[in-house]
Amino acid sequence: MVYDPQVGNGKQRTYFIEPDTIVIEFEGVVLPEEGAEICRRHEAWAPGRPRVFIMVDAAKLERIDPDVRRMANESMQRMPMRGLTVHSAPLKARMIIKLLFTAFRLFSKQADLAPLSYFNTREESLAWIASRRATLEAEAKAAGAATASA
Repeated sequence: MVYDPQVGNGKQRTYFIEPDTIVIEFEGVVLPEEGAEICRRHEAWAPGRPRVFIMVDAAKLERIDPDVRRMANESMQRMPMRGLTVHSAPLKARMIIKLLFTAFRLFSKQADLAPLSYFNTREESLAWIASRRATLEAEAKAAGAATASA
């Protein structure tokens, strides 16, 4: 898939890392038109995958418009979310992401399957995603073996 990771005015970026990781790099204020395009891309990448993770770089995030928070909540509910990591986030950005994720937890049937974790670096976020992926794959394999032996 060839696309420009820049969204809207170029401040927001989103791209996909195979096999299942959506990356978002926020800068400044996330506007509704940017949020709509980010959600559209994410929903285009998710179909046919057993799971997706979202990794957010929130180092430069100032604010997410309330309409974007609503769109993101609805979008995450349409994807097989299995985890969200946030890295490089100052306290204000952590609170903004927590607000968005709290809405997801309240309204999604799959929220318990998608923990939210904060890390200092991108590398720590990627390591957590790799570990979570391995755990989910081992659980799926064990469940498949149990079903086959029953």
